[in-house]
This record gives sequence, structure tokens and C-alpha cells, in this order.
Amino acid sequence: MEDNANAPVGAPIEAPEGEGNAAAQPAATAPGAKADDPIRPPADGAEGAPAGGENGGGGQGKGSPQPTVPDKYEFKLPEGFVLDEGSVAELTPLLKKLNVPQKEAQELVDFHFKEMARVDSERSAAHAALIKQWQDETRKDAEIGGQKLNENLSYANRFISKFAGAEFISLMRETGLQHNSDFLRFMVKAGRALAEDKFVNGSSGGAKPSTVSELGNLWFPESLGGKN
Repeated sequence: MEDNANAPVGAPIEAPEGEGNAAAQPAATAPGAKADDPIRPPADGAEGAPAGGENGGGGQGKGSPQPTVPDKYEFKLPEGFVLDEGSVAELTPLLKKLNVPQKEAQELVDFHFKEMARVDSERSAAHAALIKQWQDETRKDAEIGGQKLNENLSYANRFISKFAGAEFISLMRETGLQHNSDFLRFMVKAGRALAEDKFVNGSSGGAKPSTVSELGNLWFPESLGGKN
């Protein structure tokens, strides 16, 4: 500062070493400055501007086609199925809320029945495997299986013929419970007790057990006596 104080009148004042000349620095312009100013606010809709307005926010533009939602949905079901109008009435508001057209709604129904068929197939395969496991265990059972299987099945038939009705027999056919060794053991013992009671009382002269074929293939289709 002492050097500038001794400078001749009218001489230019030099800035101290290391300091910039503030007059030479461009000042920042406020929004709304002239077009030739170094900083200009972005124009509405220009590149870099935030999304918004009619086309902003990822929404559909005016030219995007709107899906056609029917007043009433019509569905085609696989053969053997009957359309439940109550289910359709419950599903329709949801489909309309999501703007689902008729074609896409039918595709959803088709997918539903495809999944149902897959689940049913897997369930049937699992049940068949369980039945085979029970049959194998019964054939190998030391008490009721092996060479004694046919005889024991005859005693079980005697008990079923005496006490079981058509509904119970139908239930066994559907579930395969008769192939379970514990269930069969119970019926064999009951059939033996029934035969012994008849023999003691002399009511049937020592009646023989009912034949295995009496109830058809209720027990082991094509594999009686542990042949397979």
C-alpha cells in the first residue's frame, strides 16, 4: 500500500501481487438476464429441464392409444369346466380398475387353469408314489405280508363285506388307505375275530374267509401276494 501512496497523481493503481482484478471478473447474472449474458435460465421444456406437464412424469402422451376395456368380460374355459358368474362379477371391477382389455383378461384366465392343471398333476403323482410306498411296505410286512398276504386280505374282505357300506368302500378307493399296513392290519385282525366267532358258535361250520377277488382290485391291482 505504501508504493501506491507514493505513485504520481493519475497513475493507474496496481493490484497487490497475488490478488485478482475484481473489475476483470464477470459477474454472475440473475435469472431473466439478457440473451447474450453468460448465464441464462433454461427455457421451458429444454434439455435438462425437470419432467412435468402433460408429457412429464412418465405418463402417457396425448397420442398414446388407450386400452379398450369391455363393459362385460366374456371368458372361454377348458372343456369340463362351468363358468361361475359370481366369480366373474367379483373379478370384473378389478380388471376394469387395471384397464385390462378382453384379450389380456382371457390370457390371465388361461394361465390360471394351466397352473391348476400343473398343481393337480403334481398332487396326483405324489399320491400315487405314496400308495406304491404303502403297498411295498405291506408286502414286506412280517405279520400280514409275504406268503400270508392273500390269506390276510381275505380276512380283511370278510370284515369289509360284513360292516362296510358302499360309501366307505368308495372312500378307500379314492384315498388308497386300504394299502396302508397299519390300516390293513386292523381289518385283518377284525376279520379273523369275526371268523373265529363264527367257528366257536358253529353258525357257519367254520366258514372260510371271503376270496380276495370278492371286492375286485380294492387291494393290490395285478400284484396280489407280493408277486411284483
